[in-house]
Amino acid sequence: MFSEAGINIFGFLCLWPDGGKNFCNDFLLRIPISGSYCSYPQMWGTVMNNFNRILLLTFLLALFLMFSVSGWHTEKARCAEQPKYVGSEGCKECHADEYSTFKKFNKKAHSFQSIIRLKKGLQEAELKSCFECHTTGYGKEGGFRSEQETPQLKDAGCEVCHGPGSVHAETGDPKDIKGKLTAKDCEACHNSERIDAFKYKPLVYGGAH
Repeated sequence: MFSEAGINIFGFLCLWPDGGKNFCNDFLLRIPISGSYCSYPQMWGTVMNNFNRILLLTFLLALFLMFSVSGWHTEKARCAEQPKYVGSEGCKECHADEYSTFKKFNKKAHSFQSIIRLKKGLQEAELKSCFECHTTGYGKEGGFRSEQETPQLKDAGCEVCHGPGSVHAETGDPKDIKGKLTAKDCEACHNSERIDAFKYKPLVYGGAH
């Protein structure tokens, strides 16, 4: 609402960019609501004369509200849903080259074989400690439980480094997965307390897959 020549006027203001940092503006509709020019029949006539504009503005406002609410619900659902482990196979469809290279050349992709090879000489507690770094998500919600229950998580797969991928697999949004990794992300397993001979840094800085 604004005042013009002593008359209160109701209008719809439209803004649009001028190609730079400024905005142009103009009123799409002006309806006087006070003063000598404003009787109810005149107001109604003005409204009816601008019916198409009012209808268009109402439609655009409804679209804006619909998309705003839809986006809010999507963001709310994303925040509410905790990512789950899906296994490296869940990455294959969109990241085929990385998946192929990882499976062929990265020892982590077959890390459960080390457990199988050594488990005869291990106590149960020692065996379970191996699961922490030689499987995906062991000890975490939705992570590896056993070779029979969760075979898709039995090796150290993509989600060991990038985190649970269920939400990212559904949305495809890079924000839903940990993309950029550093040596710090590897140190939970690759540390001197466990073994000195990992030599994992070339993989991190050169691309682990």
